[in-house]
Amino acid sequence: MYISEQYIEESLRDVWKKVTSFFAKKKEGTQETINSPKDFFNNLKEEDYFIIDFTKVNGSNRIMKCTINFKNIPKNDIPKHSKTTEQIISEIKKTGKITVYDLEDMGWKSLYLASIKNIKTSSGIEYKIKIKK
Repeated sequence: MYISEQYIEESLRDVWKKVTSFFAKKKEGTQETINSPKDFFNNLKEEDYFIIDFTKVNGSNRIMKCTINFKNIPKNDIPKHSKTTEQIISEIKKTGKITVYDLEDMGWKSLYLASIKNIKTSSGIEYKIKIKK
């Protein structure tokens, strides 16, 4: 079977358009919405770090530089018994809390997902939280 060069070029152009279109949506300054615990975990697990602006339980505001990416957490602080993605998401759904690693205090912190006002990632994407109850 013979495939013409023109067919290959057209196919590659189509694929390239789809790829560049996808990444254009993830550019610096993009604002997106996190609608579920699964969105939170999947959108942030590969980021080097992210900045969370949230309201603490006592009502004060806090901005925290944190991560859930194990590559950026000291080896001594990585949990010895890791959980599956499904277990993590299930736990967030049950408790409403997320656990992140605070890169300034160098320790694990828990906070309510609903208390987050804004998240900005190391790659420049901003997220708003809109969890459906």
